[in-house]
Amino acid sequence: MTNLKFSKAMAFGLCSSLVALMAVPASALTVRITDNTASSFLVADGGALDADGIANNEVTFECAACGGVAGWSSVSVDASATPAANVGLPGILNVLNLSVDATSPTVASLVIEATQTGMTFNQIAAFWEQYHQATGNVSNTTGGGTYSIEAWYDASNTAFGYGSQIDGTFAGGTGVAAFSASDSDPAANTTFSMTTRIEISHFGSSVTSQIDSQAHIVASEIPVPAAGFLLVGALGLIGAASRRKG
Repeated sequence: MTNLKFSKAMAFGLCSSLVALMAVPASALTVRITDNTASSFLVADGGALDADGIANNEVTFECAACGGVAGWSSVSVDASATPAANVGLPGILNVLNLSVDATSPTVASLVIEATQTGMTFNQIAAFWEQYHQATGNVSNTTGGGTYSIEAWYDASNTAFGYGSQIDGTFAGGTGVAAFSASDSDPAANTTFSMTTRIEISHFGSSVTSQIDSQAHIVASEIPVPAAGFLLVGALGLIGAASRRKG
C-alpha cells in the first residue's frame, strides 16, 4: 500500500510539473532557433539556454564551436524587449530588438525568431505608430549569402504570432545595408505580441552574417513624425552592435 501511495504522489507531482511547464506567462520573451535540418528549439528568458539565466526581458544565446545548431560553426543571438507596461506612465513605447551573428562552414540556412507577449499601452491612444529599422552584413570567403528581416504584431497576443506585418520585408546579401520604414494604424487598446523573424541563407564556405533589427510600436493621440523615432532606432541599433562587439 505504501508503494502505491508513493507512486500516486510521484504521478501527481509529475503532472503538476508538466502543467507548470506548459503554462505561458502573461508577458514573456522567447527566441526560437530553426537550424539547417529544420529542427527548432526555444530559448526562454531566464531559462536554461539563456546565458544569464535571469528573467529580465533579455535573452542571450551563445554557441561557439557550435554542435547544437546543425550546419553552423557559431551562432550568437541577443534579444531584448521593452513592453510599455514595464516603464510606467505614460508608457507609450513598445520595443523589440534582435541581433544575430552567425557563421557557417558551408551551405546552410538558419531562422531566428524573437517574440514578446504581453505588450500593451497603459494609456488610451488614437494611433499605433510602427517603426522598423535594421542593418545587415554578409561577409564571406566564397559563395556569399542572403537574409530577410520581418517584424510583426499580433492582436491575439500569441507567441510567434504573425497577425499584421510592420511595413515590408527587408532583404539583402553580401555587403552592408541599412533599412527603415514606418506606418500607422488606428490603435486597438488591447494586449498584443511582437515578433521579429530573421532568415539567413549561406551559399559557400566560411560565410558570416551579422543582422540587427529594432521594431517599435508607439501609442499617440495623433500620428507622430517618423524621423525622430527612426533616429532613436538607428542609435539603438548602433548601441546593440557596439555591445555585441564588446
